[in-house]
Amino acid sequence: MIYLTNISISLVQFLIIGIPQGFLFVLAVYLLTGTNFDQKKYLILSSAATVFTYLIRFLPITLGVNTMLSLLSLIILFLVVYKFQLDLPKSIRLIVSVIAIFIFICFSELMNELILVVLFGKARTEQLFNSGSDLIRSVSMIPTNAVLAVLILISYIVIKKKVDYGKTGAEIGGPHCKNTGL
Repeated sequence: MIYLTNISISLVQFLIIGIPQGFLFVLAVYLLTGTNFDQKKYLILSSAATVFTYLIRFLPITLGVNTMLSLLSLIILFLVVYKFQLDLPKSIRLIVSVIAIFIFICFSELMNELILVVLFGKARTEQLFNSGSDLIRSVSMIPTNAVLAVLILISYIVIKKKVDYGKTGAEIGGPHCKNTGL
């Protein structure tokens, strides 16, 4: 495992990795909670979440805590913007979705490292992650966002298929569900 010693990021890293990842996080919450998409709110939430995440990375905290704080700020932003505090089922879906996103982030970062190790070897991957160039470090992290996007898309498709307007598996077309009614 390759460990980064500093969690603060440069403006280049923020532009290449941070902004797309922030917008992806908020999109994931929309998709996984089934929230009706509102472009204006999406842009506001994504921008705020991205800036919060960027600023949180400058706190004197360890790696991992920054992700938890960023996701907690995302929950709070959604609760404020969409006023979910009165809708318990939606609030629970929001929290579960953010936990799923955290797991997806961990998995996608692991997959990114694995992909780079397979392509370049462990020593070269360590050089990429610890490079003095912000651009090289940023480009080496792009697969993380790609894997994260795929995981979110797969989850959305699975959720959509399972809860598609309350239909059962047999109604959706699952041949293995015809006899059980699932």
